[in-house]
Amino acid sequence: MKNIGITILLLFTSLTLSAQNDRQSFAGTLLQSTLIANTCPIGMTAGQRMSGQTVVVLGGQQAAPSGQRIHLSLLDKNPARIVSAIVTAFGLSAKYRFVQADAMRGGPSNVTKSIHAAFRDKPDGTVYVDLVLPGFTAVNAIVLQSIAYADGSTRTLSPHDGCHVAPDPMMLVAGR
Repeated sequence: MKNIGITILLLFTSLTLSAQNDRQSFAGTLLQSTLIANTCPIGMTAGQRMSGQTVVVLGGQQAAPSGQRIHLSLLDKNPARIVSAIVTAFGLSAKYRFVQADAMRGGPSNVTKSIHAAFRDKPDGTVYVDLVLPGFTAVNAIVLQSIAYADGSTRTLSPHDGCHVAPDPMMLVAGR
């Protein structure tokens, strides 16, 4: 009886370890393919900001939800500074659904919003904008459509340029 219990334990342990190894190799392959496929000439990072779930109260009444907030940073080798861009956000609304947790980044979207965003300078040479996306409960991707530079020139990006970013899933809850 004791041997049967040990055999079953070893069987389930080996299946669990096998599944974890398969999952890790899949994640590594996905990361490598994402890095290779991203040929965007503009460096892009996106991070979540606080207050996406904050309840706003005006005059004793709950105001409309504020949506998601995304901090988007761009870095370009072009000597002219980026002053604005058209970006499109893809994400999810508050509609009930079941989605696998690992499919969220770059996964299915049921809400889209295009924004003409004015950027501000950071000391490190990048430019940034804080996007407010009403109606979004999650943001899966931000796609860069076009850029306007301080010298008056513009740049339109094609889907082949691969200028998109998934927001970092880590959200800092306290500043320094």
